[in-house]
Amino acid sequence: MASWEWIALGLAFLALLQLVALQYARRTSSDDEGATVQPAAGVPAEAIRERPDHEPTGDEIVCRHCGTPNDPTFTYCRQCVGQLG
Repeated sequence: MASWEWIALGLAFLALLQLVALQYARRTSSDDEGATVQPAAGVPAEAIRERPDHEPTGDEIVCRHCGTPNDPTFTYCRQCVGQLG
């Protein structure tokens, strides 16, 4: 095979790999909708706090899973690593 054929084959492989990764990312993000956080093994269920009754201030986002206030720039909770937003 000529060198240009190897290059074309490599580019086609990378494009296919990228499509597979994109499908995986879309599927896993839709699976997270409505997910609940379960305590890790050995952690009592009481360790997971309920959502607080107060609303977050203008500079914090309260995690819907554990109630921990987070920086508004965070994507995931700093306590339970649940997705924010």
